[in-house]
Amino acid sequence: MYSLDSMPFGKSWGEWTARWWQWMLSIPKGNNPVDDKIGQKSTQSQSGPVWFLTGTNGGQADRECTIPAGKAILGACINDSLTFLESQNINTQFNTVEDLRTSVKNEIDGTTIRDLEKFRVKSPEFSVTLPDNNIYDVEPGPTQGVSDGYWFFLEPLPVGKHQIHFRGKSQGFNNEVKYSINVQ
Repeated sequence: MYSLDSMPFGKSWGEWTARWWQWMLSIPKGNNPVDDKIGQKSTQSQSGPVWFLTGTNGGQADRECTIPAGKAILGACINDSLTFLESQNINTQFNTVEDLRTSVKNEIDGTTIRDLEKFRVKSPEFSVTLPDNNIYDVEPGPTQGVSDGYWFFLEPLPVGKHQIHFRGKSQGFNNEVKYSINVQ
């Protein structure tokens, strides 16, 4: 696992978590990996040196996916984001990034990750364009957002089969995902 103070591929963990959100939020419902229970959408819009894994919108998933060799892996046990467009949908209009940031609080191959609280990462402000039929069910368009969560960032795994199991719980929200990953 990368150390929290490292700069994988020239970016901080916070910058990579912002990229993760830009990736995930740009994918419409129906194609979005967050809604996929078995992993068939795990390759959706993946590009670059880091492969993104998603949790769920609540509940459990048991996914299988193939990841190209040499890709680092970024995912979150539990995370949350808030964008200006989404805030309109919850009847709370936020006007500044600090308003958004204040509102966002929230085992690999059989080895438990210890001291998970050390891996809490807050993103910098990021830009994203929400598509039609987005997972927040808000008007599509450009917006700004921030995120907060507990993340794992794995160096590229060796070729072969791997298991990644993560879960998180926050204020009645449960997320648990088991990935069977084939790196090739």
